Amino acid sequence: LIRADLTADVYRRRLAEAAGAYEQLRERYNQAVARTAVTELNVTDTAVSVRVRTDAGLVKDIPTPINPRDEVYVDYVVVDSRLWIRRVFSARTAPDQAVVIDPALGAIDWNDPRVAQGKAVYRRLTPGRWLISVSGDGALTLSPAPTNSPADLTHAPIIRDFDTLAEDARKDAEALGPADVWRWLRAPGP
Repeated sequence: LIRADLTADVYRRRLAEAAGAYEQLRERYNQAVARTAVTELNVTDTAVSVRVRTDAGLVKDIPTPINPRDEVYVDYVVVDSRLWIRRVFSARTAPDQAVVIDPALGAIDWNDPRVAQGKAVYRRLTPGRWLISVSGDGALTLSPAPTNSPADLTHAPIIRDFDTLAEDARKDAEALGPADVWRWLRAPGP
């Protein structure tokens, strides 16, 4: 009878843990797929300008010499888990000749442990507004903006590393020791 009670309690606790883990996974998944607009490109037949949010929260337009008939590249860098717009250039422009959006990010020290990686999104554009969006895990998209509403741009969104979830769970399981078992055995039942 005691063994059956102990077994039932183990299953009950494991089921509660699994439900909690599922809820955390659901929340992280929703964060990862939620898209946030970080940059807007304004395209005419002859010009491309970039709209970015500054630290003060204001939007500014930066004109570029880019021909919108070429593929337009927008590149970013992830520093301290934040995504920062870096440069804009076309397929006919060398990246080192790009329009640098933030002079502090013009030259990157790739040996700096805070610098994770660069990211780019590009395509041929037609006249109109184009949004560059990012998901919680850093995936970028470039798509036409809705014609009747302005973009709510977010400054330097946080990029999360979701690969660490499984590693954290494994470390927690390996850290269980005899004292944890003893506390579980002494804990009052449900």
